[in-house]
Amino acid sequence: MQEARYYHTLADGRVQCDLCPHGCTLVDGQHGRCHNRANHGGRLYSEVYGHPCALADDPIEKKPLLHFMPGTHCLSLSCTGCNLRCRNCQNYQISQSAPIDIKEYPPMSPQAIVDLCIRLPTIAYTYTEPLTYIEYIIDIARLARQQGKRNVLVSAGYVNAKPLTDLLPYLDAANIDLKVFSDDIYRHHCGASLQPVLNTLTAIHQSGVWLEIT
Repeated sequence: MQEARYYHTLADGRVQCDLCPHGCTLVDGQHGRCHNRANHGGRLYSEVYGHPCALADDPIEKKPLLHFMPGTHCLSLSCTGCNLRCRNCQNYQISQSAPIDIKEYPPMSPQAIVDLCIRLPTIAYTYTEPLTYIEYIIDIARLARQQGKRNVLVSAGYVNAKPLTDLLPYLDAANIDLKVFSDDIYRHHCGASLQPVLNTLTAIHQSGVWLEIT
């Protein structure tokens, strides 16, 4: 567990998360919609920091990235949690779980993750919603970049501008899952809204990070 970087305090010990457009306001002991960010004693913590729930050696095409380093493999990393509630989620067992529910691996520091990637050129943050554990990703990605590794984000793109801006300098490629061009369907089927995802797509494209859309 590590203190989160994107929140502000409110009255009476409450905190408001500034990571995504939900802007969850939490009392002491309460978790956000993503399951992995919680108020403890008037501070917001990422309970999933350092606690991966899935690690795998995957072909880059599985991300799916079809035009970024084709034919290579990557280390796929995931932690529990997601800030969407898609009714057709294929990874709901981990995306809709809390860190306490799945303990497949011992705690792993950012350096330990990079060390796992010694024979692979890329780390992919994937399977659930990586942006909900963005502090962990930024710390891993910074170390990976220093060691000549590439960083790939596989995400639904539901995030505020400031956290995304902080992450972009460490990304080499991203695949954003654009569900549908309908705000009503986003709200009904995903528990989110369309415009923040479009904003994310624009920001990634303008940053020069390689972008593919699913």
